[in-house]
Amino acid sequence: PTTIKMELPGITRPATFVLDQPAPYPAYATFATFAFTKISPNRELFTGPNSSGRVVVTRFDTLSRVASGTFEFTAREATGATTVRVTEGRFDCTF
Repeated sequence: PTTIKMELPGITRPATFVLDQPAPYPAYATFATFAFTKISPNRELFTGPNSSGRVVVTRFDTLSRVASGTFEFTAREATGATTVRVTEGRFDCTF
């Protein structure tokens, strides 16, 4: 399957997060991963300084433990050979 993973460390309230930091390190970096796991070999593409995006958290409810928002980003393979553009993403999740 194809998966999208977003890392937003230290989130405490609704806000806009820019996905422009190197991934997956350092540990506090804000980034997104787009992974093709059905194609052999598995391939991971990341956001970073040369392929960025943003996540807009519109709801962050610590009592109900629900986060909601939208996202868009461009992810790139480490070699730079492949890019993927993700647009109009939306999420509602529990934490």
